[in-house]
Amino acid sequence: FADFFAGLIAGVQVLSLFEARPALLDLLARLLALAPQLSERLARRPALLDALIEPRFAVSLSEDAPGERLAALRERLADAESFETRINEARRFQREEAFRISVQLLDGAANAEEAGAAHAELADACVELMAEAAQAEVMRTHGPPPGAFVVLGLGKFGGRELSEDSDLDIMMVYEAENGGPEYYTRVTQRLISALTAPTEEGSLYEIDTKLRPSGSHGPVAVRLTSFDRYYAEEAWTWEMLALTRLRPAAGDPQLTARVMEVARAALARPRDAAEIKSDVADMRARMEQERAAASMWDLKLAPGGFVDIEFIAQTLQLLNAATDPEVLSFNSGDALHRLVRAGVLDAERGARLQQAWRLWSSLQQTLRACMGGDVAIEAAPPPVRARIAELCGASDFDAAQRRVADMQAAVRADFVALIGPVERAKTAG
Repeated sequence: FADFFAGLIAGVQVLSLFEARPALLDLLARLLALAPQLSERLARRPALLDALIEPRFAVSLSEDAPGERLAALRERLADAESFETRINEARRFQREEAFRISVQLLDGAANAEEAGAAHAELADACVELMAEAAQAEVMRTHGPPPGAFVVLGLGKFGGRELSEDSDLDIMMVYEAENGGPEYYTRVTQRLISALTAPTEEGSLYEIDTKLRPSGSHGPVAVRLTSFDRYYAEEAWTWEMLALTRLRPAAGDPQLTARVMEVARAALARPRDAAEIKSDVADMRARMEQERAAASMWDLKLAPGGFVDIEFIAQTLQLLNAATDPEVLSFNSGDALHRLVRAGVLDAERGARLQQAWRLWSSLQQTLRACMGGDVAIEAAPPPVRARIAELCGASDFDAAQRRVADMQAAVRADFVALIGPVERAKTAG
């Protein structure tokens, strides 16, 4: 509270506000006790306190209308005359809305699934309007577009499973006659700059484009025909797994429909089950060698964590989409549900994996909001440990650790049964 108060320009006004609205002081006290990261954010940017007193701030995330964030951001940008003004205004909007999402999550007004979807819708709005701003800027200097483009989300962004400070995996696909590669490379570069460049208002998101065809060696904007050919003839197993989470985020609706049709056709090709499972088990082993989890609380990389569940869901989709395209879903939880419904996963194992996925989501959303990306549980204040125990349905933090460890062991056993053992990775070649 001292750090927050020291950052204020006019502390007396804030004290008057607290006196007039004691519930606001109660909320702030709960946040400062539970979430060191939010405390630091408030200390750096005390203007966020203004967002707390806006009427919309207390409206439950579950009551937000579809497209509401896009409409609100578009209205905020309506009077922005320059590219720089647009990206700064977008940063302010994103910061306020992300703060609202985290506060509702931490105060128990929203669950992890609602928070993840809200973060994803916020990212969609920012990507769509920054893509429009990027194209307008390229049009200003290089003339009208020679075709159309679509921005696609992958990874957690594609799955609508974002949390506080998540980065965005994106890919741009275009269709054009003459001048397409140069034009849409410029649009993509402008878009990445609009999302990542630090300004006096900070940055919007970290962007990862390595999931595009040919990875960091390929063009940043991909022609539709090249996209089609790559996933039909060249894509590796891990790239096909990533394709299961492809989702349109912005761009031309007609081209979007064609891109998604191409993606679903690529996913629906028959596969050699033994080869795919061997590849996936080997990939998991490589990850454990090269990116070992720091602790069991690295919920993404720990054995039995998010990666195991996601690899199970993606592998089973890849192996069964040819006979039942309805198993395909960009969201991991929904994919597990569809796989059970299709009879690919037995009900008991499917329920266990869904339960683990929901718990990991709740824990990760909370830990990211409270502590940031680098989770050091030993440094967590007592209220954070108490919240972890509550989310785990445990009596105390030690019991929560045991529950997490038991569930991770069960998920890893399911991975071994469904995919194969995670052994020392093969040598490259």
